[in-house]
Amino acid sequence: VWTHDSKGFYYLASNRMEENTSRSELRIKYHTSCTSADSDRIIYTPESDGSILNLDVSGDVQRHVVTERAGSAIAAKVFFIPTANLSTRVIHLVEEARASYIFLGSDEALHYFQTDLGAPNGKIVSVDIEKATKIWKDVVPESQESMMGYQSAGGTFLPMIAGGRFVVPYQKDLKLSLK
Repeated sequence: VWTHDSKGFYYLASNRMEENTSRSELRIKYHTSCTSADSDRIIYTPESDGSILNLDVSGDVQRHVVTERAGSAIAAKVFFIPTANLSTRVIHLVEEARASYIFLGSDEALHYFQTDLGAPNGKIVSVDIEKATKIWKDVVPESQESMMGYQSAGGTFLPMIAGGRFVVPYQKDLKLSLK
C-alpha cells in the first residue's frame, strides 16, 4: 500500500527466506522508493507465529488499517499505522481478538467494520478514530439472515460502500440476496 506522498509503500513480508530464523513470521515492512530492499524498515511483527495480517488503507490515505488473526481463527485485533510518520507506533483499536472484524472503508475519521461482536449473524459498525473514547455504533444492525463475510463457496462476498450506501450480501436457506 503506497504512502500518501508516494515516496514509499508498506507491504507484507515473510522471513522464510532468511537464514537462522527459528520462526516463520509475517510482518509489515516499509520500503522507500529507489532504495535497496535490504534497508526496508520492519514496522510491525506479530507476537505469535502463524498470524495472518490484512493491510488496507483508509479513505483519506492518512493511515493503514491492519487486522491480525491467529492462523485460521476469524477473531481479529485491529490497529492503525499513520502513513505520514514512520516513527509513530501502531495505534490499537481492538487489542484482544474476541470477534471478527473486517475493514470496509472510511469517511475521514469515521471507519466502518463488519463484525460478529454480539451479533452472530453479523452487523456493520462505525467508530470515530479521532475521538479519545472509541464509541462503536451500529450502522447496519444484525438481522435474522446471515450477513456474508469471509470466503464462501464460489468466492468472497463482503459488504461494500457504493454511492454513500452499504450494499450488504445476506444468506438464508442457501440463497444469496443483496440489500
